[in-house]
Amino acid sequence: MMKTALLAAAVISLAACGNATEPDASSETVASETTALEAVAADGSPSVGSYRAVDQNGVVLIEELLEDGTYVFADEAGSTIEEGKWTQKSQSELCFLANSDGAEEICYLEEISDDGTWVSTNSQTDETATIERLENQVTP
Repeated sequence: MMKTALLAAAVISLAACGNATEPDASSETVASETTALEAVAADGSPSVGSYRAVDQNGVVLIEELLEDGTYVFADEAGSTIEEGKWTQKSQSELCFLANSDGAEEICYLEEISDDGTWVSTNSQTDETATIERLENQVTP
């Protein structure tokens, strides 16, 4: 299932600053929220929301990108598979960092199609998933 979660597209790491002082937790949270709220997905709409990802084998993953810069991946039954932080590095690049020891950021290159869906390609493995925004399930 982890492979399936990693295949999904549907992003958050902030660029490292040259500042030698450590930011306090509250300013870091505000920066993360602002970044997530301003992020734009491949379809030109805000990145925050719910998505349905279908990998090359037909496995479905539901992705929730939350306003606080975190994400939840679940199977079709609603069971959580993975949680972590997301970053929309550009309109065509979405990255995930799982909340697990030793996790490494995985980025996906995204290309929109005429029907409003898009193909998300794992930049490390070239595996793809088709992404569809779920309008009626956007996270409040």
